[in-house]
Amino acid sequence: MCQSRNRGRECEKPQTVTANPLEAEAERQFLDTWGDVEVIETISEEVVPEGLDNVLDAIAQTLESMGRPGADVMGLAARMVTLGEERDRLTALPTISAVQRRTGETYGEVWARGSVAERRKIMLGAGAFVTVYPAAARGHFDPERVVVSDELAGQLDD
Repeated sequence: MCQSRNRGRECEKPQTVTANPLEAEAERQFLDTWGDVEVIETISEEVVPEGLDNVLDAIAQTLESMGRPGADVMGLAARMVTLGEERDRLTALPTISAVQRRTGETYGEVWARGSVAERRKIMLGAGAFVTVYPAAARGHFDPERVVVSDELAGQLDD
C-alpha cells in the first residue's frame, strides 16, 4: 500500500500483495519460530493487600472500644490515626496481580485449531508482527518480501 495516499498525494508506484500467499508465508515463518514453544498465559487476579483485613478489623474494634464507658478516647484516637494511615498505605498498593501459567500446549497446537481472528491474536500475544516489503518485480509473489519479527527476539527459553 502506498504511504503517499495517506498524505494526500498520488501513488507513483502503488504496492499490492495477494493476501493468501502472504498469510501462508507469515504462518510458515511464525510456526517455524514459535510452533514448538509452549504457550504461557498471563492471568490477572485481583488481590487484597496482605494485612488489610487485619487493619480493617482493628479499626472496627477501636471504634467499638471508643464507645465504652471509661475508654481512653485520646489513646484510641491516636491508635485510629495510625490504623487509618496503614489502611491508606495498603489500599494504595496495586490490587491486580499478573500471574503467568503454563498451558501445556504449544503455539502450533493452539494455532491448528484457531480461526483466522484467533490466529492473529495468537501472533499478537506472542509479540509477533508481519512486515511486507516492496516487491522487486511485479506479477509474482516473492516470499522474501514477508518478514515475521517478534518483540521478544532472542528471549525464548529452550
